[in-house]
Amino acid sequence: MHTLSTPTPLTLGKLLGRAIALYPTHSGILLRTAAIFYLPVAALSFLVVESLATNLLFTLVAWPVDAIVSLSLITHCIDALHGHPLAIRTAIMRALRRLPTYLGISLAMIVVSGAVVLVLAAPLWVGLLTSDISLSEIIDAFSVPANPDQLEVVVKVLSSALWGGAGVCLSGALIPIVLFYLLVRWRVAEIA
Repeated sequence: MHTLSTPTPLTLGKLLGRAIALYPTHSGILLRTAAIFYLPVAALSFLVVESLATNLLFTLVAWPVDAIVSLSLITHCIDALHGHPLAIRTAIMRALRRLPTYLGISLAMIVVSGAVVLVLAAPLWVGLLTSDISLSEIIDAFSVPANPDQLEVVVKVLSSALWGGAGVCLSGALIPIVLFYLLVRWRVAEIA
């Protein structure tokens, strides 16, 4: 009778060693899986992308393709680590099942990152809005090529924005600290 042994946890060194050893032994299937998607995308980008707008549109279209490739390769690696090599079709089907979750998490991360940037940039915007400099001066300071006469206007705009928002900057520095404190409290409350 064959007994199942419980696997022991791997150290970081052993895990990295196994992961690095996967590539030489499974390079063919990994490269074929990536090539199935990346070669048509590369050919299409060569034919379609002509300007910044088409490049941006093509990037948005190619993003899910890249996600499918990444998820397929991850599936190949996980199953190879467990000693069950997969066919390319099986790995792609598993990747397609995980794609909506992956894209949802990616979009959530983009939204949260954007919100953090907006919160951290809020003091600068408050400083610009509360300064006594007109909007046309701000636009002129940064839209025309810089020259020595322009330096005074740029320094005036930046100093007004930074000093005008200094009080808000201090408040902005406290926001991440308070959010981290609340997050830790919520995690501790979940554990307890």
